[in-house]
Amino acid sequence: MAILRTQQSNSRRRAVSPAERQEWLLFLLLVVPNLLLFTIFTYWPLLYNGYLSFVRWDFLGPKIWVGFDNYRYLFTSPTFGTILWNTVLFTAASVALLLGLGLAIAMLLNQPLRGRNSVRAIVFSPVMLSGAAIGIVWMYIFDPRYGLLDFFFRALGTKSPNWLLEPAWA
Repeated sequence: MAILRTQQSNSRRRAVSPAERQEWLLFLLLVVPNLLLFTIFTYWPLLYNGYLSFVRWDFLGPKIWVGFDNYRYLFTSPTFGTILWNTVLFTAASVALLLGLGLAIAMLLNQPLRGRNSVRAIVFSPVMLSGAAIGIVWMYIFDPRYGLLDFFFRALGTKSPNWLLEPAWA
């Protein structure tokens, strides 16, 4: 019978400095919430939809496990091929149309036309401005006391509705 020996390492584990530990904690503090949110909003719906594809459920009653019956029904359905072909056509047409339209607008904005810079500013401003800045501008427009729409309503001799706080208008 052979006796196995483990060889002990002469090297000791290097002690982690407080700065390295603090850097690691900062890394965890910044990365873990993002990973958690990504998992909750990406992987959980994906896995839940996978589960739902194996059950029969009408949103009111209980879920009944049917296994691969839903897939069997899908692939043996006479309309499945038509639906798949329509999806491919719609996707190809949408991509071609949007790509062509975007290329045409880009080529038009590249020509030395009058008002080109104004159109460029209008076209690219949603991309350039942050969502927060756009939200502040919309709040200014819809403010019931000092907003831009309130100015026009007062000019017409009427009161501006409370766009943002009344459920009927929000």
